[in-house]
Amino acid sequence: MNIKKQIGNVFFICCFVNGFMGWYMGVKGIPYTLNATIYVTGVALLLYSIGLGRKREKILSFIMSACLLFWVFANGAYFDVFYSFIPWNRVVGSDVPASFLIDFYTLNPWYTYTLGIVILSLWGYMLKKNSTNKRTKIQYISIAIIMLCLSTLIIFQKTHPKKSWWDKTVQATDLGIIGSQLGEAYTFFKEDNVSKVQGITITREYKKEEGSIPDVGDSPHVLIYQMESVPSWPIDLVDSPMPFLRELQETSPVVDTFFANSCSTINAELSILCSQIAPNGDPITTKEEKGYTCLPEILKGQHGYKTVMYHANNSAFWNREELFPRWGIDDLRTTPLYEKRDKDKLLIRDALKELQEADTPILSYIIGVDSHSPHDRKYIEVLKKEKGFTEDFWDGEINNPLIETSKVEKEDIGDWFWFLKVVDNNIKFLIEEAKEKEVLDNTIIIIVGDHRYYGATGEEESAFLQYNQIPFVVLLPKNRNSGMKNIASHIDIAPTILSLINKNYQSPFKGTSIYSTNHPESAKGICLGEYYEVNKGHIIKRNSETNQEHIIERNIAP
Repeated sequence: MNIKKQIGNVFFICCFVNGFMGWYMGVKGIPYTLNATIYVTGVALLLYSIGLGRKREKILSFIMSACLLFWVFANGAYFDVFYSFIPWNRVVGSDVPASFLIDFYTLNPWYTYTLGIVILSLWGYMLKKNSTNKRTKIQYISIAIIMLCLSTLIIFQKTHPKKSWWDKTVQATDLGIIGSQLGEAYTFFKEDNVSKVQGITITREYKKEEGSIPDVGDSPHVLIYQMESVPSWPIDLVDSPMPFLRELQETSPVVDTFFANSCSTINAELSILCSQIAPNGDPITTKEEKGYTCLPEILKGQHGYKTVMYHANNSAFWNREELFPRWGIDDLRTTPLYEKRDKDKLLIRDALKELQEADTPILSYIIGVDSHSPHDRKYIEVLKKEKGFTEDFWDGEINNPLIETSKVEKEDIGDWFWFLKVVDNNIKFLIEEAKEKEVLDNTIIIIVGDHRYYGATGEEESAFLQYNQIPFVVLLPKNRNSGMKNIASHIDIAPTILSLINKNYQSPFKGTSIYSTNHPESAKGICLGEYYEVNKGHIIKRNSETNQEHIIERNIAP
């Protein structure tokens, strides 16, 4: 082996690969740090060392490089949405990387893919040209040294995190894509997360709740409309894309600030229906959940309710075909009954028609898709053409301090507001159709967002609350709402509904009815590795991996 030649190759590889990664991170608006450079250099040299051997080792190195490039692009798209990189717990049993490139490939400009293919082709050429076609001691020694150095750095940074790493976004950007993913791999296998994601077991704790509970009559229907990617702050704008929802919240107030307990849609469904918080904040995709009782089970088993779920998507997505029957809903109205991404209005119409004609009480759970990402102008045009949406593009003013802490451009937010206009029209349709079908006086209607909308950060109280607060409306038969809580969350919905239907119930839930005097007036959750708790006095944010904590004192008026 020509040592001088290989040293030259190593120098060229370091410049070559870091140049591409630094350029790509710049395109994504992510700083290319010293840590990121070290990790990229280490992995590039490792792959090159593997490829110095025989033909099959060259092929192995090339395949590993191609997979890594795909992974880099998937993480780049993921960061645009979540401000973090893909956690390995989300990958087990799911298609997260593939789905992100399929559904969100436009988040990476076309020229990044073009250059990526060019880089990969040059990499393959270098492997072919510079291979020794035999195994050497230098190859083995270099692989061992590189792996030892990378492992030592990963372990050191895991055991000695920077003070600023209480913020998962700061940690991710500091380590870069490669460093973050190597750290995820280390944590995943070290802590045996393979077994952790197989399910959650939560001890039942029955509790008697007391409070002033409105009278809603005997066995009312229950209709829940879960909105996708709808936070509260756009609703509160002077020029709001959701004026009808704002009016509903003003005329039917029950909670001042409402929060999700996670930031994925399937976890919102777990929290809403079962009053549980997903472990580690990772999406519930396994079919082994057990150890807790869900609202549909109770309503069906003890109160004679029929339970139905509506969703214009495949029931296999997020493993709903397994999860919802376990939670007590086995009548799943999904594709092919509806086409993928059919209008929410179609589902709302069918649900209300069934309530009108029913002779037994029904729990109807509508999972909205109209405001699902991607939120861009091209996709709006596709929806208008293929699904018949008629709403005009958003042309109002967007004046909100939250925008200043966001990497999302105002133009992109304006496109997203078009989707919110559609959802607002859906809510108006729901209420008007319910009045026309005369089901308002015997139906509990709950309208709630599934999670915050990604794209903004901030340490201060107002930024956190605006970013994380989601809409929540409870409409009771004959408008009999009473009481007002300052803070509540998804896990409080199931006990709230059960308290309205059975005032003498004992709660098996983690949450508390918003009509109960025992309500803690606080919310907890975990999102993308960041734990948060909100109460009247504090906002606590904690990195669930490093356990570093940041506390914000709340400015509460006397």
